[in-house]
Amino acid sequence: MFSFFITNLKLFLLICFYIIFLSSTLTAKENDLFTSDDIKIEFSYLKNENIRNKAINKAEKIAFNQISKKLLSPFDYQNLSTTDDLDISYFVESIEFIDEKITSDYYSAVFSIKFNKFRVREYYNSQSLLYSELGSNEINTYVIFSSPDQYFILFNMWNTKWKKITKIGDKLSLKINIFDQLDVKNLSINSYLDGNGITKDNFQLSNDYIVIWCIPSNTNSSKIKFDVLIKLEINSEIKVITKSYTEKYNLYRDDIFEFLMNDVKKELLNMWIEVTAESNDLYVYDFKYISNDLSQWISLKQKLEKVELLRAYNITSFNINEVEGRIKFAGDNNKLELVLSQNNIKAVNLGPYYQIYYDD
Repeated sequence: MFSFFITNLKLFLLICFYIIFLSSTLTAKENDLFTSDDIKIEFSYLKNENIRNKAINKAEKIAFNQISKKLLSPFDYQNLSTTDDLDISYFVESIEFIDEKITSDYYSAVFSIKFNKFRVREYYNSQSLLYSELGSNEINTYVIFSSPDQYFILFNMWNTKWKKITKIGDKLSLKINIFDQLDVKNLSINSYLDGNGITKDNFQLSNDYIVIWCIPSNTNSSKIKFDVLIKLEINSEIKVITKSYTEKYNLYRDDIFEFLMNDVKKELLNMWIEVTAESNDLYVYDFKYISNDLSQWISLKQKLEKVELLRAYNITSFNINEVEGRIKFAGDNNKLELVLSQNNIKAVNLGPYYQIYYDD
């Protein structure tokens, strides 16, 4: 009995240490999305030229475009205003020389550049650019190509090419599920979107999923039209778009889906960024963590510190069975639940507070 008391006392003191000294306030975590590595710069140059500053300026611009491509929606990245007149050094937090070689007429260097996330966010917001720092867990993605009997070659090509996709940009991880001919025959687009009519258990729609449905049709002897429906549902947040593509068609063309698939991937990434983008306002949420084994709190705390959009949290009270706190979060309730779920943290809204726990 006495040893049980000592064990719990040690655990309690350990938790006190972590709470008092390490978790009273949380700032945004260090994020590799704001760092660009292995930037190679090479120049031929004249004597007396300030080649190092020239190389740094070029490296900064390349690095800023690289992190912008990781953070911004594909469409906003395409519309990103030129950085030629922008003082990129204002956004830079640190520059590391990985390698540097200088000869009488040649310069080469490799840089790693880290940007100040607060200044980068400030710039994106000032330009109304949509961005997100949240990467997804693996999302079940169901791709369907209708009329397999009529377009058998295209049906097989569609399945083969989609099966090669595992990730889109730095944000979306996909688990591609395809259908055979019999499965497709048993599905209608309406029943499928409702989650009904699926014959295989492993094709049952889960809480988070993506549906891509392609309907081919001949327009004339040399062209074919593809009508594509895309549906994304994440934490009950639903987005649906439809698009049409027309391509020249012959039996020997193996790149017929290239433009379509690249465009669909951009749309999916844009949809993901829309539902996970930072809100302008900070929201405050109370939470409780209840467990008979509070040593798990330390692990959960480490998970919380990695949560994107979580700007700060404070512990308001604790005892041997419970931790209570308050979160400052850049998003509404739906976004909070979505972001936590992608970090394998379950948040149950109980009105006055959220109860949080591991979502195994």
